[in-house]
Amino acid sequence: MVKRSSFGLLLIIVLLALLPLSHAAAATGADITMTVDCDGFSASGGTITFEDATAVTLRAVDAAGTTLYTRNISRPASGSYTFTNETASWVTAPAYSPIIVSVTTIAERPVQEELVFLVVGGCGSLPALANAFAILAEFDLLTLVADLDGSTAASVPLNTAPPRPVNAGDDLLGLPGYAVVNTDNLNVRSGPGVEYTQVAVVDGGTPLIVLGRSEADLADSSEDLWWYVEVGEVRGWVNSALLALRGDLSYAPVVEPQGELIPPSAYVGFTGTFLYSEPSSFSAVVCGIVGDTFYPVVARDAVPANYYRIEAVCENGRAAVGWLPLESLIFRNDAGVELPVWGE
Repeated sequence: MVKRSSFGLLLIIVLLALLPLSHAAAATGADITMTVDCDGFSASGGTITFEDATAVTLRAVDAAGTTLYTRNISRPASGSYTFTNETASWVTAPAYSPIIVSVTTIAERPVQEELVFLVVGGCGSLPALANAFAILAEFDLLTLVADLDGSTAASVPLNTAPPRPVNAGDDLLGLPGYAVVNTDNLNVRSGPGVEYTQVAVVDGGTPLIVLGRSEADLADSSEDLWWYVEVGEVRGWVNSALLALRGDLSYAPVVEPQGELIPPSAYVGFTGTFLYSEPSSFSAVVCGIVGDTFYPVVARDAVPANYYRIEAVCENGRAAVGWLPLESLIFRNDAGVELPVWGE
């Protein structure tokens, strides 16, 4: 199973200054400007300065690790190599997004190579592969692939069954860590808290790709800790106390949520319950409404409320707005949203 991503054709450019493995850097990059798309890359400027290194390797891979392009750059007599309006096409076409272009020093063992430059991007026409998270986790750049802005799937509307996404086993191959749902019917929410709207429900035993976490202390079973996860095509937040954590999740960055608070609602049990035009049982009846349904609440008549103004559906299917007395409904306001008093 593969996932589709929102990557555009132009990519995120990142310059890295990494600590060398030895006392002196073998090579360094400065002011390198490079863009990547579905067909290749272009570099409009920047230099590689050779210190101890005699050559570096410029390499491009897709999210599956397939090499798209590679070449060695030998140390010039000047000691520096400059990119000047340089372009290259992929020798092998990418199959998955994102595309990762790196410049590394050459060593006998890969672990001894030093990263000089890295650019991460994608191709909007390609599916995104979860293994990309493992590739970038090695460079502490997971946020670039995940586009971790805290956005989630759309909130589930009232009276609508939530989606039940799943991850295939292949989606987690190579990840340094992941989470497993340790309860039945885990709510996936739009933010890190029970006051946020539901975006999905996940069955027990489902593995989750971990993208980030809330600002709470990193404790496996803390109810204050929430993880920003991906399952199927859905992103959202889940509570750590309801998960079993596997592997190393220390790479997961703190993510700023964009959650939507659960709006106030009213449950009406009986079909035919009168909806009034004003907050009084002596006012005109708008209609009898459909029962066994949650309705959005938009206002109240006083503090404390005796009547709530709701957006309802009449028995004939017509949408209507009107008032219900407190005894005709069950009021829910899990997020403690302040309701306006009608007329104020």
